[in-house]
Amino acid sequence: MGKQMKKQYSKQFNDKKGNCKVKNTYFNKITSGEDFTNGKPHPDIFLRAANELGCFTENCIVVEDSFNGVTAAKKAGMYCIGVKHKDITMDLSGADLIVDSLIEVPIDIIIAEVNKHDAKT
Repeated sequence: MGKQMKKQYSKQFNDKKGNCKVKNTYFNKITSGEDFTNGKPHPDIFLRAANELGCFTENCIVVEDSFNGVTAAKKAGMYCIGVKHKDITMDLSGADLIVDSLIEVPIDIIIAEVNKHDAKT
């Protein structure tokens, strides 16, 4: 996604104070890479998202489709599901789980991961 498109996307979903306009519809918060000096594989975007949601990083699940995204998620200490591209070969080996499609992610895996982390806190 180009810089201008990212900026437009961020403004479309967040007001001037950074509050999510679609809150209680689908998301509590939308964070854009445009807001950061360091892009992925730096974990900054994931760390801020967890902080803004009031979550411990180990209680977060990231869905990523790129090497840099998986790397950033793991550097942030988050569980990562890597989703393969249909046409592009991408190294997702750092992910905790790799799937061909989101439809392959059984909800019981997500619930088990959340429960495992909840037991630690």
